[in-house]
Amino acid sequence: MKILGLTAIVLIILFLSIPLWTPYRFYVVRSGSMTPTIRPGDVIVTGPAPRLVKPGQVVVFRMGDDLITHRVVKVVNKTQVRTKGDANPAPDPFLVPMADIEASALFPIPYLGYLVWFIRSRLGWVLIVLLPALWILAGEIKNILEELRPVKPAPYTR
Repeated sequence: MKILGLTAIVLIILFLSIPLWTPYRFYVVRSGSMTPTIRPGDVIVTGPAPRLVKPGQVVVFRMGDDLITHRVVKVVNKTQVRTKGDANPAPDPFLVPMADIEASALFPIPYLGYLVWFIRSRLGWVLIVLLPALWILAGEIKNILEELRPVKPAPYTR
């Protein structure tokens, strides 16, 4: 059982560290502009920005401080693209420079974003991080106290 728990922890750490050593990233979707393909609360896994952008691709681009995930509907002059959210009635009213495309959306992980939002809340942080840490600390204190107790000699029998 200990090996299974340790394996799970190692796998979670490796999964969460993927963005540190690969070009793949995870983003929580906040709006419904790409519904039904990608829904609010999904986490999208992205890869490197495409070298050749084609209509139909779902890309992640920067607009100011925000990252937007929309589908390319037209390439303009090989330097800009017209995008549109799948749920939006019309294309975006702006062109996106190719240099602002940061990633290709590979696939969504449904509902995982809700867990991320929960963990970022105070209650989520307490339940997911603080309580387990306190439980481990209490167990270690119990182990230390047990080691400090004097050992009673075994009764002598003949």
